[in-house]
Amino acid sequence: MKICIKCDIEKIDDEFLKRSDREGFYNQCIDCKREYERDRRKNQKDAYNKSQRKYYKKNKDIMDVRHFENRYGMYRGQLIEMLKSQDYKCKICRDPLIRFGDIDHDHSCCPSGKSCGKCIRGLLCRGCNRGMGHYKDDPDRLIKASNYLIQFQNK
Repeated sequence: MKICIKCDIEKIDDEFLKRSDREGFYNQCIDCKREYERDRRKNQKDAYNKSQRKYYKKNKDIMDVRHFENRYGMYRGQLIEMLKSQDYKCKICRDPLIRFGDIDHDHSCCPSGKSCGKCIRGLLCRGCNRGMGHYKDDPDRLIKASNYLIQFQNK
């Protein structure tokens, strides 16, 4: 049992968040901590955003891996295996990938934006991934665009 310093109510340990920076628990219960963070984000928006950017910059690889886990259900080991299988290159243009590259997946399978994990096609460079998006993953559009470029390449 522990007493929250904000609401002054005695609660069980499960109602306190574990600290990530050291051992133990926060001295505020989960409800009071949430309220504090919500107010801090609202009242100190610039300072909060600055601290978030600083954390992201310091932990960029960790944050990227978390993004892949949350959005695509793909864990670090799977990501590294895919990178190795593609020889650390974009699956389309074969340029070397910067860090992890972008995950290409079939948007028609998971229209909500969050992938089921089964529709992942490969890792692409930013340019190829955006190109696929602009052409709406439609092979006919890509062929027409390719033919258009070829038509003017010979002139």
